[in-house]
Amino acid sequence: MEIGEARLSLLAQSRRTQRLFNIVMGCIAGISLLVGGIGIMNIMLATVLERTREIGIRRAIGATRLMSPPTTCLSPIGDELMRRGLVSFLSVIESEGEVGDENAQLDLDSASMKPTRKARKAKGGAEPASEPAPAEVPAQEGVEKIKGHDYFIATVTRSPKVYRGNPFQVEVGLAWGGDQSADELASLFRFANRVPLQYQQGACAVTKSVLQTNWRSYGLQQSRGALPTGPLTLLVHIASVWVPFTSESKEAVAGYDEIIKELKLALQDAGRQLGRYIRRGQREMDAARKRAYIEKYIPHIGIALQEILGLTEREEKKIVDTLTGTLERSRKM
Repeated sequence: MEIGEARLSLLAQSRRTQRLFNIVMGCIAGISLLVGGIGIMNIMLATVLERTREIGIRRAIGATRLMSPPTTCLSPIGDELMRRGLVSFLSVIESEGEVGDENAQLDLDSASMKPTRKARKAKGGAEPASEPAPAEVPAQEGVEKIKGHDYFIATVTRSPKVYRGNPFQVEVGLAWGGDQSADELASLFRFANRVPLQYQQGACAVTKSVLQTNWRSYGLQQSRGALPTGPLTLLVHIASVWVPFTSESKEAVAGYDEIIKELKLALQDAGRQLGRYIRRGQREMDAARKRAYIEKYIPHIGIALQEILGLTEREEKKIVDTLTGTLERSRKM
């Protein structure tokens, strides 16, 4: 009995010691957390107090609308001159065939020397009467007829933007269709402050923006990492007081985020215009094909009904007219 009581007393004493040890360790841990929290709060408070001026300046700048640099110093090509340059270039292609030199460029200077029809009328000059205007169906908006071929021409001029305090402006022009090869890559012409960039095309931000644009959504074929395939000519111009070239040779534009963003937006805007034109042409082709089917098969149906039902020619003609009208209305719906 005495041995059992001794063991119970030792067990109880051990439990009291363990409980006391746990309490002491808990107090130490709590004090450590409190002291650490106070220290961290003091450090944070000191940091905030020291950076009060900086934080105030940052918030003030974020709440202030700063005036953009002036854009009157920019010299864009303009929609009219881009269109005339593309027409002049395509006229040369139509006259001389495909351009074999990969460095061939659009001649904007010669295009600017040619007065427009509006300018000739404003000067009082009469139109040459040697070629009377034939009675044709009015052309679609944006379509130019060159040497008997229809070219769709679209131009986009973005509003001026700023990169690193320097104003710049992006312009894009494209020409689709005509006598251009449909199985080759698109032709890309790059300009910076109206000066053609003929070399280092792969290192230029203009080329990168064209490659990153999803031309398939506009009805064109495009392989990954390549220019779109089709009868397409692209003109891209960037005007700035300080064009960021990649080197002193001034052959490629550097890829700043602001510039690439504007280039892609301008290309997408021109692509949407081209996509609408391509889809409209496809709808017109589908409508013409369906109409051809109607004109081809409806008379045979009328003849078959006449033979089966013994109809007169007048009744057969009436049935053909009724069927044609019904199919035309269902086709247009």
